[in-house]
Amino acid sequence: ADPERLELYGHAPFALEPFPFPKREYDRLVALQPHFNALVDAVARDAAWLDETLAPAAKADAFTRRLLELRETCDSPQKASLGLLRSDYMLDAPGGDME
Repeated sequence: ADPERLELYGHAPFALEPFPFPKREYDRLVALQPHFNALVDAVARDAAWLDETLAPAAKADAFTRRLLELRETCDSPQKASLGLLRSDYMLDAPGGDME
């Protein structure tokens, strides 16, 4: 990308202090998280699906291509695994109403 083309860049919003998060939404996310974790685990274990899905990106992106190459070298079955997952959630409401 051309660093002189300012339209290619955008400001990512961030906060330096904690932001209030509605308890109802927090409780929904706590209930959802185990299902999301199971989905991530299933995707990570499905080598054929990963290869097929990421092949187009690997053609154009060296980082993705290298990840797939590394995955091919680690094709031995594991007896145990540990997933340390981080999920960041943002609230979105029509008209900016977060109530």
